Amino acid sequence: MSVATTTAAAALERHVEPGRRVLLGTAAGAATTLQRALAQQRDRLAGIRLCGGMQLGGYDFIDAVRSGHASYDTWHVTPPIRDDVARGDVGFHLVRGGAVPRAIERLAPDVFLTVVSPPDRDGHVSFGASVSYALGALDHVPTVIAEVNPEMPVTRGRTRVPVERFAALVDAEHPLPTHVARQPSDAEAAIAAHLRELVPDDATVQIGLGGVPEALVTHWAQEPPPGLRLFGMGIDAMVPLLRTLDRPGAFVGGELLGSELLYRYAHEQPTIEQYPIAEILSVPRLAAIPRFVSVNGAVEVDLHGQVNAEFAGGRQVSGPGGSFDFLDAATLSDGGLSIVALRSTARGGTVSAIVPALLTGTPVTAPRHAVQVIVTEHGVADLRGRTLAQRAAALIEIAAPAFREELERAVGEERVRVRA
Repeated sequence: MSVATTTAAAALERHVEPGRRVLLGTAAGAATTLQRALAQQRDRLAGIRLCGGMQLGGYDFIDAVRSGHASYDTWHVTPPIRDDVARGDVGFHLVRGGAVPRAIERLAPDVFLTVVSPPDRDGHVSFGASVSYALGALDHVPTVIAEVNPEMPVTRGRTRVPVERFAALVDAEHPLPTHVARQPSDAEAAIAAHLRELVPDDATVQIGLGGVPEALVTHWAQEPPPGLRLFGMGIDAMVPLLRTLDRPGAFVGGELLGSELLYRYAHEQPTIEQYPIAEILSVPRLAAIPRFVSVNGAVEVDLHGQVNAEFAGGRQVSGPGGSFDFLDAATLSDGGLSIVALRSTARGGTVSAIVPALLTGTPVTAPRHAVQVIVTEHGVADLRGRTLAQRAAALIEIAAPAFREELERAVGEERVRVRA
C-alpha cells in the first residue's frame, strides 16, 4: 500500500486549510473520526464550509457551525438539524437525488471526507455501504481523505478504487453509523398488505426507509413474489428476504442504512450490488427496467393528487431525495407502477394526511400529473384514467373515516367557487 495511514488530526492539518469547502460522506460513509477532529480544530479552521447529505453518525461539527466557526449546507434534513435549517443557520439545497452529482460538481469541494474498507491484496478499497455520491465525488474533489474502518463491508457492484486516489488514510476502529428502524405500526402493516396485491410478478421494487418498507419486506421473506428484485435503499429488514431469494443482484442500490446485521451480511455478498448515483438514480436507466415499481412515502396528499413529502409544521423536515426520480422512472417503465404510501392520519390521529389542498408555501414533491396510485391503510386510490372529480372521490375513500365528510364538503365548496 503506497499511502501510509496517519492520525485524523495530522491528516486535517496537512490537507485542510481555513475557508476551504469540505464535502462530508453520507449515511454509513460519514467519517465520524475525521469530523470530530475537524470540530476540535475549529479555531484553526475558521471559515470552513461544510456540505453533504444525510448524517447518521451524529453532527459532531454542528457546535462549530452554531458558534460561527464553520458553515454547513445540506440537501438532506434530519431531526437533529431541523431547527438549524428553520433558523437559517444551516443552508438547505433543494436537490433531487439524481442531480446530487452535478450539485457536488457545482459546489466544487476542495476536500472530501469519507469511509472505506481496508485495502485488499491488490491495494483497492471499497466504499461498501455508502457508494451513492462517494464514487462520483472522486472525479470532482481534488483531495480525498478516508477513514479505513474494518467494519465497512466490501460490497459487489461498482464500489472499489485504488488507495493511490486518497491523499491520506486514517485508521478508525469503531462501529459504523447505524439506522435502527422502529417496529411497523398496525396501519403500516395494513398498507403493506395492500401493496402486496399491487406488485406484479418479476417486478423490481424500489424501497426506502420507514415502517411500510419494513412491513413489506418482512412479509415477503415468508413468500416472495416470483422474480422479485429489490432496489434503492438497503435496510435491516431485507436481510431475511435476501437469504430467501438467494440469487446475485437480488438487491441493487447505492446506500445501506441499517445496523451491524445488514453491514455484516453485505460483506462480499453476491445478493447485494452497490452502484453510484449516476446509475441508480438515472431515470432513463430505471425506466428501461420492465415492471419497475416505486414505493415512496409522503407527509400529505391533497385531493388534486399533489404530494408533499418534505414539509411539516411549517418547516423543512427532509428533502426530495430520490423519490421523484424513482416515481418518474416507474411511470415510464413497461408494466411499471408508481405508488405513494402513507398513513391516513398524523399527530396521533388528530390530523388527516389526505387534505383538500396543500397550504400556500407547501412544496409539491410530486405534481398531480405524475402520481399514479395512493395507498393508505384504508385502501388503494388508483388515479390513472380518472377525471379530476373521480380522483378526488377515490382519495376521499382511502382517507380516515373521521375526515371523509369534511373532505367531501371541501370538494363541494370548491365546485361552488369554480362555478361562481
